[in-house]
Amino acid sequence: MHRHASLPRRQAGSQRRTLLNFIFLLIENWSANGHSISLINTWQSIPIRLILLKTQKIMVRGGYVYILTNKNNTVLYTGVTSEIKTRVYQHKTGYYKGSFTSRYNVNKLVYYEDFLFIEEAIAREKQIKAGSRMKKIELIMSLNPEWRDLYNELPDYD
Repeated sequence: MHRHASLPRRQAGSQRRTLLNFIFLLIENWSANGHSISLINTWQSIPIRLILLKTQKIMVRGGYVYILTNKNNTVLYTGVTSEIKTRVYQHKTGYYKGSFTSRYNVNKLVYYEDFLFIEEAIAREKQIKAGSRMKKIELIMSLNPEWRDLYNELPDYD
């Protein structure tokens, strides 16, 4: 999970993406001027992986893990997506008729985490789903003790 303690989550995500784009721009300019990048023993480093993916014009897709509840906070649903604003909107509008969230009116976003890679988000979703209901409640309470709907606080980018 990528979180900055000193900044609200949406500002931290925005600043992180701005910094990464700046780094990518520097690397692209550096490579265009005939320089090479030494990758000895650094492939496991996420920043180096991002630089490689960006310089090779491969799309890097991040992800989100999220928890939704109903208006009475009695039902919990954990999900993962690469486009959180779109996905939560689908839950709110009952886009998938007959789905669990549609049947039980689970449409209030009470928790989410963002990740640079969708694979990280999927792993975190599995970890959260494997935990007890109490663990999920503790997770929500740690960042959103009022259980307010966070949908309108989501970043404008996905």
